[in-house]
Amino acid sequence: MTGSGFIAKVLGVALLAATAPVALDAGSASAASGATIHVALNGNDSANGSTSSPLRTIGRAVAIAGSGSTILVGTGSYHESVQVYGKDVDIVAATGATVVLDGARTVTGFSKVSGTNAWFATWNARFARTSGDMIDPARPMAAFPDQAFRDGAPLTQVSSLSRLTAGTFFVDDAARRLYVGSDPSGHRIEASDLAWGLYFNKANGSSLQGITVRRYATPASDMAAVRVYSNDMTVADTTVEQNAYMGISTMGANVTLARVTARDNAYIGVHGHLAPNFTLRDSTVVRNNAAGFDSWHSGAGVKVTTSRVVNYWSNEVSDNTGPGLWTDLGVSYASIVGNLVEGNSYSGIIAELSGHVVVADNTVLDSGQAGVWVLESNDVEVWHNALYRNDRDVWVEDGPRVDPSRNADAISDVARISIHNNTMGHGRSGVQAVLAADDWTENRSARSMGITSDHNAFWMPKGTTTNLSRWARWPNPLALNATLDTHRSVTGQDAHSVVSTATTNPFARNMAGYDLRTS
Repeated sequence: MTGSGFIAKVLGVALLAATAPVALDAGSASAASGATIHVALNGNDSANGSTSSPLRTIGRAVAIAGSGSTILVGTGSYHESVQVYGKDVDIVAATGATVVLDGARTVTGFSKVSGTNAWFATWNARFARTSGDMIDPARPMAAFPDQAFRDGAPLTQVSSLSRLTAGTFFVDDAARRLYVGSDPSGHRIEASDLAWGLYFNKANGSSLQGITVRRYATPASDMAAVRVYSNDMTVADTTVEQNAYMGISTMGANVTLARVTARDNAYIGVHGHLAPNFTLRDSTVVRNNAAGFDSWHSGAGVKVTTSRVVNYWSNEVSDNTGPGLWTDLGVSYASIVGNLVEGNSYSGIIAELSGHVVVADNTVLDSGQAGVWVLESNDVEVWHNALYRNDRDVWVEDGPRVDPSRNADAISDVARISIHNNTMGHGRSGVQAVLAADDWTENRSARSMGITSDHNAFWMPKGTTTNLSRWARWPNPLALNATLDTHRSVTGQDAHSVVSTATTNPFARNMAGYDLRTS
């Protein structure tokens, strides 16, 4: 569902940030439009940025770059926050280079607290706490963007010194101290002291390629480690990982994310809002919402809201705490095609308050709520998908809400939902049905919602989900249909569908072949 706190932050904080840039001091030097500027760890920010005289920081290169310039970054770890404002600049890893923007730095000078297993060092970084309905009461530390690492492995933040144990850390803002519960002697302790890595602000036509952005202590007010708040941008071959809020956030027209990896970010891996013609393709989005924000409202692998023409193509979206792929709040004309969506704790694919959505040729496995959930949306085609081991494979549900964007293409009433040519089944024991059509207000029937289903293949071996369908017939009671014949008689659907109770799946060569997770 959608939380009002999340929407307020997107509409208020993010838009404010996009119109109130921090000015960059370009100094007296500047590069010609279309120039190539070189950056290297052995460079000097007083240099001219040539191949033989590179600059030391990406920020300095951006400051002197003319519009249309390319910044080539050499191998190394760069500890900085870089804003590109009001000009198009391409930031690219040099050929063969491994480039990391890292929001964490090494912490030294630890002292042991006498009589305890606690060690502390002076620490002055402070970050705003997140509040609102995106914080799960069961996971209150998600509100704290602080991050610490021991030999590269993340430590778990605790709320007080008394809770400190091995493998944890505590930040005492009042005393300006960082405490760790494991002996730091002989180990590398790092902590995040920067809030964000890259911010493309009115930088229309810019691009980012080949860069890893990690370990930024991003508060909600800064939205993401990488903010693409510009039009006509491409982000390619880029990784965003272990950041304390969103990995990457987009707000602008004609943005393409290609071969992006978003993993282990605390909240959302990939986010978009007011992002017409948004495409995420050939990307990997795994293990996001790692801090355990409230996945009912917003925590997810990928979520795009209030945008026209949204494409999720050929991605792996797996093991996220929350939904995998999500459209919401007035998305229209979405294409969700050819993705592997596996092991997400909530629904695999959600079309919520959306219209004109194609969900096709996806493999969706082991979802905690539904494989494909069509919620208060219209004109949705669920075709040619392989859906197995989900709590429900396809769930269509209406409700009382109104599309907050007032987008005529994304009205809230469920209408014209087509479920055809899918293979599905092997659902979990105890779940009511493989295929569900509901209205939580108990006013509408599946027929009045225009739900049609046919040419599907249901695999329902013994010990899995008992019923083939759960079907809304309001004002008459719900129908639970165990067999295909009963389902056909009650619903009038699936005249050409088939069902099998065989021990092995007759509709797939090898079920193990569906488990294609790579990260």
